[in-house]
Amino acid sequence: MCRLGCFSTIVLLLLTGCISSPRDAQDALTTSDRLLPAFNQRLFEPQKVISDEEIFHLSQEQRADFFQFLNDPKFVSTPRHVRVATYMGLILDQFTFSDKTLTTRESLASKSGNCLSLTVLTTAFAELAGVDVAYQLLDQNPIYSIDRGLLVTSDHLRAVLRSQPTAGDSFSSVSRVRIDYYQTDGLSYIDNISTNYQRSLFYSNLAVENLFNDDIDSAYAYAARALDIYKSNASALVTMGIVHRKRGDLAKAEEIYLHGATYFDKAPTFIGNYVALLNSQNRDVDLNRLVRVGSSKVQDHPWQWIRAGKKSFNSGDYDKAVSFYEHALDLAPDLHQVYLLAGDASYANGNKKESRQYLVQALSVANQMSDRSEYKRKLEAFNR
Repeated sequence: MCRLGCFSTIVLLLLTGCISSPRDAQDALTTSDRLLPAFNQRLFEPQKVISDEEIFHLSQEQRADFFQFLNDPKFVSTPRHVRVATYMGLILDQFTFSDKTLTTRESLASKSGNCLSLTVLTTAFAELAGVDVAYQLLDQNPIYSIDRGLLVTSDHLRAVLRSQPTAGDSFSSVSRVRIDYYQTDGLSYIDNISTNYQRSLFYSNLAVENLFNDDIDSAYAYAARALDIYKSNASALVTMGIVHRKRGDLAKAEEIYLHGATYFDKAPTFIGNYVALLNSQNRDVDLNRLVRVGSSKVQDHPWQWIRAGKKSFNSGDYDKAVSFYEHALDLAPDLHQVYLLAGDASYANGNKKESRQYLVQALSVANQMSDRSEYKRKLEAFNR
């Protein structure tokens, strides 16, 4: 991914379901005081999930290399947290960003991982060195992508290494070093998050990745583990709604979506699932009556506009379809698939020049070679 979104936080199964962006529960509506819905475990075959120890485990060789660096006499006057940061800098010089959530050993072996993987790797070395580590959640304009029919938006997480405060130091004056792939000064700081939340995000990310691969049993197992650690993890909760729906328990899925819409601070992402569930059952409902969220918040998510665009296209109202897709692109300008949808609507409306322009834009933001090849093929057809 070319931008800073590093871990999967909202997944919206287009026209059918979604996973909510996690936020620290302090601002949620008494999330921590609410019991989660009981899940239907009978629908899922038990699966083994990796342990916390496996996430942070380093081999003897990896530990030895680190301690050799850490205890080098040339660093005798260098604060310990700075030594760890310097070591992480050497590792990052060889790293490439990927969208995979990896353990420490996997990250070091592949020299890759996403931002959550990087916080895990930083934590492993910080704990070996006895250095304090904290986690910061950041946000900018949401970063959306579509993968295998799922709409994903990503937030950004980074680790912060902190020196131990001496007598008289306040927490705010403690020296700290941020560990990150990029300069992130342009991102909006949301909050520090707890160690439990960071670990929970690791498991909920794996739940999403298994959902991508249609491994429903493993997606359930990892989402359950994430919620065991931190029950206010909205991403894990909406994954639960999706897997229950996929296994046919629509009543439980609806209960999960309504719970999230009522008590989580990213209610609109749960509403996307709920709306799709109602549509699949030919049901209609006043959302503003059932959930405590303004309609303007719902419109802050591109799924609403994509869905409206598809509906208008299918009814033959191509002008309106293009307008709705443009609304979606205003919110999510990196969604190359939506440029294609807008191009199809323009073409159906007889506007070939505009259709070609949308294809050019789709090509400009697409990262996967297969997508770029397809758009180039379509553009070549325009030139014949």
